Amino acid sequence: MEEGDITQTGNTAFAPFPAPTYRCVLSSKADKLSISLEDRKSKKQWCTGYMDEDKYLTGTNRLLNATAADYVSIFQGALDFMMAVDVSVSCCDSGDDSSYSSEDEDDEECKREGADQDTSMVDPEKLRRQLISLGNDVLQLQLSVKVRVHESTWSAKYVFRLDPVSLERTDILEAKIRDLEEELATTKRTMMEEMDKKLKCVTAKSIQPVGIGDEGQILWTSVENAARKENRHEIKTGTAGWYTVTVKVHMQLQVGSCDMELRVNGECVQTTTFRGLPTAFAVLHSCSTFTCSRTTN
Repeated sequence: MEEGDITQTGNTAFAPFPAPTYRCVLSSKADKLSISLEDRKSKKQWCTGYMDEDKYLTGTNRLLNATAADYVSIFQGALDFMMAVDVSVSCCDSGDDSSYSSEDEDDEECKREGADQDTSMVDPEKLRRQLISLGNDVLQLQLSVKVRVHESTWSAKYVFRLDPVSLERTDILEAKIRDLEEELATTKRTMMEEMDKKLKCVTAKSIQPVGIGDEGQILWTSVENAARKENRHEIKTGTAGWYTVTVKVHMQLQVGSCDMELRVNGECVQTTTFRGLPTAFAVLHSCSTFTCSRTTN
């Protein structure tokens, strides 16, 4: 890909659900522009092929100093409109102070409507794109872009012919696999965001001499973000899920050794042993840390 060439992908629709949604790919290559659409359900594809400027630009819709890469961003913005939060598009030439941006950038109402990826939010009365059947499975894509240059605003219309693309079975399978990968990535991202929201740190402390029960249980002096049972040696989280538990014990070393157990729902899940010194007069303190991950009810 040459410097300045770009490729952008996204999803678009031309009517509310249950109308089909399309995967769109726009790219520029050597000052030529290509637009392709794929029906996300049937996997049928249409493409313009790489077009010279005279195939889609006229004296009424040409933008001063705009490159093919600039038009990719502008057309992607028109296809994204009401499909995503970020619907603003702009393009500029580094050698000129003029700049172009979609009027959608200042349309707060449209931004709010575009916040929902669901195509039920798509309003045909407000859309600035159309997909028309020309027969023989040929489609015509029409995009209307409200362009602002400084304080002036006008509407520019662009028309594209998309011819059907012949697909092999392997191409269809690849498209389905790609959709599954995108869906998996979206689901994983959503799950991680939900996990971050629900992540809770439970802290419990026990200080001797009141920190040991009759049967050797550690009695918790204070508990944060969880409930302490009446017996004082059990902590009830109140929420089932996956927990990582880290226990750090500071204790005075003594003759012999002792075992420390971590119990979840009454079941011992991990044991650590504290080794003593050969003298009963040691005043040093040892520190032992052990961690386990466990699903609890």
